[in-house]
Amino acid sequence: MDLTQDFTLRQDTFDVIVLFQVLEHLPYEQSELALQKLAVATKEYLLISIPYNTEYLAIQVKFSFLGRPRHLFINVPKFWTKKPLSDYHYWEIGLKGYPKQRFLNSVAKAGLTIKHEFIDPSNPYHYFLILQKT
Repeated sequence: MDLTQDFTLRQDTFDVIVLFQVLEHLPYEQSELALQKLAVATKEYLLISIPYNTEYLAIQVKFSFLGRPRHLFINVPKFWTKKPLSDYHYWEIGLKGYPKQRFLNSVAKAGLTIKHEFIDPSNPYHYFLILQKT
């Protein structure tokens, strides 16, 4: 499906729609519209990832008495620049004009709520969201 074209999908067609690293390839306003149309098409969930452009510090610590490693993770959005990491991206969360809250407002406007959000400390450029239809 070409999200840049005008498209319609039947309401409640898919159980889950998965969209990884796609929305940033559209101008932000088109991304919002695509998100709204996909929210209509899903029965319940939309699983997405989008780039989150930050400067970060990630430290992994593993103790012998703990079963899994723990992470210390600090990230600072690059609010001082508009330049995405990729020349193929129109926008990325964290850049000037695209704070995380703006995207979260677009999610709510599309009729979705955040069920879970996740950033992998070993690759914090990818911001994952499980969105649920309200």
